[in-house]
Amino acid sequence: SLDIGVHTYYVKAVADTLVVRPATKLQTGQITYDNVSVQEVGENLVTNGTFDYDSGWNKGTHWAITGGQATRPSGTTASSSLKQVIPTVVGKSYILSCKVVSVSSQPLLLGVSSIGATFTSIPAGSTGTFSFLFTAQGTASQVELYQAGAGQTVVDNVILTEGNHEVIQSIPYGYDVKDVY
Repeated sequence: SLDIGVHTYYVKAVADTLVVRPATKLQTGQITYDNVSVQEVGENLVTNGTFDYDSGWNKGTHWAITGGQATRPSGTTASSSLKQVIPTVVGKSYILSCKVVSVSSQPLLLGVSSIGATFTSIPAGSTGTFSFLFTAQGTASQVELYQAGAGQTVVDNVILTEGNHEVIQSIPYGYDVKDVY
């Protein structure tokens, strides 16, 4: 069954036509699509950002990749990072995002340590997807998830794409592009 609400879907184009339909056949009723936005965001530059296998990352003390997630167990007291160096283009903007399943005790820092240790802080107790916008300062950028001190952390879906596409402008139902812009 489909939940009522706002949903975000990511698709990979294989042709110049996009067809949207539910994954399962509806027994009754109908689906209404309203306020649909489509934006090309580019491919994920992170290797193994979905943590499907235990490689591609420089894992600091106590970090593990298992079950499709990166984890740092509770009881861990040493500060440590999960890092990956990724080729970038000087002067280009990038969005780094990460799904936080859990973060306890200490904030998790998400950012790029190769540009002067610039991070966004994800408070303890937070869940959800968090993003970080940066401009590449070199031909390689080290993306990093850093946690100081004690606390359990579970993350998934680390994504790095080129461009500043945090805000997707959509056209409300019943309006034309000329009415919005």
